[in-house]
Order: sequence, then C-alpha cells, then structure tokens
Amino acid sequence: MGLGPFDPQSALQGKPIFLVLQDLQDAHTLQPLLSPDKLLAGQTPAQSEGHDAQGRSLLMLCKPFTEFANVGWLITLVDMTEIRRALQQRDQALHFISHDIRAPNASILTLLEMQRNSIEPLQGDELLKRIEKYAQASLSMAESFVRLASAQSHEYRVARLDLASVLQDAVDDAWTQARNQGVSVTIFQTPGSATCLGDRPLVARALANVLNNAIKYSPAQSTVQCSLCARGPNWIISVRDEGPGIDRAQHDRLFKPFSRLHDQTHPNISGVGLGLALVHTVVKRHGGSLELESAVGQGAEFRLVLPASASD
Repeated sequence: MGLGPFDPQSALQGKPIFLVLQDLQDAHTLQPLLSPDKLLAGQTPAQSEGHDAQGRSLLMLCKPFTEFANVGWLITLVDMTEIRRALQQRDQALHFISHDIRAPNASILTLLEMQRNSIEPLQGDELLKRIEKYAQASLSMAESFVRLASAQSHEYRVARLDLASVLQDAVDDAWTQARNQGVSVTIFQTPGSATCLGDRPLVARALANVLNNAIKYSPAQSTVQCSLCARGPNWIISVRDEGPGIDRAQHDRLFKPFSRLHDQTHPNISGVGLGLALVHTVVKRHGGSLELESAVGQGAEFRLVLPASASD
C-alpha cells in the first residue's frame, strides 16, 4: 500500500504534549515551558511566555480540567510575535527620540550658553558653522527615522521599473560624495534593461543607502564596484567596497534599527544605524532578500535580490 501525502496534523496525534512543545523555551532560562514533571505535579503556571525554534513569541495559557475520572490540561497558545515586535519598535523609537535626536540639539544649547558666558567667544562664522553642523545632524536623524517608519508601514506604489536605470541614477547621484572622499564608483556589469515591479522611489532610496555606506567606509583612492545581473528568477544588484569589512558574527545584527558596528573604529562617521534597516525592510516587502558577503579587513559586498517581472 502506498503512502499518501504527509499530514502534519496526523503526525502529531498521540504524541505527549510536552514533546510537541519541546522547542518552546523560556527566553531567560532557555528551559522548556512545559515538562512532564510540571504537568504531573500540577506546577504549570497559568500563563507563561517563551520563544520557539522559529523565533516566534508565544503566550502559553494552561488550565486544568476534570472529565469524569480523568484529569487533564487545556493548553492554549497565543502568537504574540507581532505585538512584541511592535513594542520593541516603540522602545527603539523612544530611545531614539530621548537620546539620539536630543544630543545635537543639546549641543546647540550648550554652545550658545558657552558663547554668552565665554571671555573669548567664538567668531560669528565659526559659531554659525558649528550650529549648522549640529542642526544638520538632527535633521538627518529625523529624516532617516521618518523614512524607515514609512517603509515599514505605508502602502507601496508598485509599478514597472528598470533596475538598470535606478542603478545608473544612484551612481550619478553619489558622484559628489565619492569625489569629496577620493573614491571611484564604477558599474562593471549591467544589462540593457532589467525590469521588475516595485516602488521606484523606495528601491532607489534603498540602493542609495547601500551605495552611500560603501563610499563612507571606503578609504581614499579605493573603488566601489556596482553590478546588476540575473540569477534565476531574480535580479541581483551588487555593491562592493574596499572598506574595513564586517565580522561574520555581526552580520545578523547589521540590519536591525539603531545598530552601528563601527562606532569605535570610525567615530568620525555620523549616523544612527537606520540606513540598512530601511534597505532590509524595502527589499523584504518587495518579495526579495538582502545578502551580505564580508569579513574583517576584506571589504563588504551587499546584494539586493529582487524578483524579475514576468516578461523577463
């Protein structure tokens, strides 16, 4: 007799509940939320929360019941993943508003106070230059935060677009930044056209963020290489730099909001760690993925993987 299609529900039937939920662990102790000892001793808490192997946050509600001579447990699982993610984003936003975006404004006030009380105040041009620097930093942080929030929550305006044109425009727009830093930006491979469906302004912003990062962390007289090619049903936009590289252990952390990995090695480079979080959000919402190939001292290559349109 041949075997029929695999039925996950039938595969779980008859299994002890603590085996079914064995990968549901307490986030702090990493111990299973449910165990045979706790069930037999009646020590299972009425509610507890943990994480499973897929990274979901699950609330487990346990209630004992008696049916005739049998004593059992009614166990309910509630998926709290989106709620926990929203709370985490709220906490990150509060930290950003209370610390990062306040810092430049506090510096402006401190500078003005020192100017009033100083025996040798700064010259007018120097004072205005410093105030402008802090104001620009504050404005840049606010704009980055708004862009990320928009990319995460707003509806995308999807239309057919040419990624080859988007890449060329991004390189052209980055010319001034690259020239000021003594960095060359080249496109060494691209097809005549590469159509996909997407929100062009957001895809362009994501690519600009990757390219600007590559230029910022590149040493003078180095080259940032860009390319666009097909891989299966996807288009791959690649940006490779000759910068300090990124430890492989830090790759996952890189795309989280407010993560900056080079604060110690490059303190002169400003930012709050929102640029790559926006890139990750935009690419994922377009049905694609973001790849990173990098190691310390070997530069970094970011690849934006986006689905090609049906006609391609």
